[in-house]
Amino acid sequence: MNKPVKKISGRILLNNKGFSLLELMIVSSFILLFLGASALYGNKFIANDELVSSQKALLSINSDTRSSFKGRGNFLGLTNVIANNLGIFPPDMVNGTGATLTVQNKYNGTVTLQVNASNNLLQEQIWGGIPKEACMKLALFSPDTWITVDVNGTAIDPNADTAMTDVDGACNLANNTLTWNSN
Repeated sequence: MNKPVKKISGRILLNNKGFSLLELMIVSSFILLFLGASALYGNKFIANDELVSSQKALLSINSDTRSSFKGRGNFLGLTNVIANNLGIFPPDMVNGTGATLTVQNKYNGTVTLQVNASNNLLQEQIWGGIPKEACMKLALFSPDTWITVDVNGTAIDPNADTAMTDVDGACNLANNTLTWNSN
């Protein structure tokens, strides 16, 4: 039992230790609001970080491939193993070596770098597992870099007036495959 400390104008003040239920509820409400906001904005931050990292990797792989094959006139012999041996892939995308080599994008989909099958003057990057939310942004990213972009088998001219509509119609899967062709 609490002992009265003093009496002020008819009220008795108690020597209580700890927090009242009301105080605990108010503090708990603020904590829950903070956690909810953190989860909401944290997910957006992570999604944006994955997108920006993917965009940087696309350009880096393209640039490093072009530099490595400069003067050869074509991209014959380009494979993931050769690209990895040349240091073209960002290290955080590479798992294993040689026959066990796998290259993964930020969305845990596979990445393949190879010569274009119908035109050995072109290199192509094929990225699988791209979520619908990122598909459109990645397909339309840096249009002057790519000769063509292919989304789930649909060829897109990234510089065409209809590119936005074409990509919107093609990015229709939960996990999309994008192929970028560059010289």
